[in-house]
Amino acid sequence: MRKSPTVFAVGMTIAVGVFLLGGCATYPQKGFRSQETYGRNYEEVWEVVVDTLNGMNLNIKTMEKDSGNIVTEGPDLALRKYALGRYDSLYCYCVSPYGRDDLRELVGNYAIALTRDDKNRTTVILDATFLASMYADNAFSGWLSCPSKGIFEPFFLKQVESRLNARKAQAAPAPRPIERKRESPSRNFDWWKPSRGY
Repeated sequence: MRKSPTVFAVGMTIAVGVFLLGGCATYPQKGFRSQETYGRNYEEVWEVVVDTLNGMNLNIKTMEKDSGNIVTEGPDLALRKYALGRYDSLYCYCVSPYGRDDLRELVGNYAIALTRDDKNRTTVILDATFLASMYADNAFSGWLSCPSKGIFEPFFLKQVESRLNARKAQAAPAPRPIERKRESPSRNFDWWKPSRGY
């Protein structure tokens, strides 16, 4: 039995749609790298990066100023279960390899590298990885690496930029008040003399 072109076109459309939806359901590669270059010297950017980490309550595990490397660990992040073996977080995707595993803690690990581009340019590179603790039958079974959504990394770099701009605004000298030239009183007192001759 021969199919009409319309039936064939509808069938192809459905097949392509299923293929695309299947592609959308896949998760991105693990890890995410983000970088930003600031028009400031290395010392200033280093101080602001450390201040930003402390302000976000991120635990600094190692810090080497000469090499520009910082490794931090984030506090427990919110992890929500929305299907069997599938969890969601603001910053990453977590899919349990086995449906029976229960994911509990979610921790972010952030590797930061600062490089001097020149005297007044510094680049900050941030690699973020997220790990969720797996439990099977209420017993810890290991850590699951969760792919990043790429949200935390640019957010952190924007925080650094905001703090740098705030420092620049504070360091800028206050504008001088406009000095107005005072006119000295006239020394010509002839105006008060009577004009009638007395």
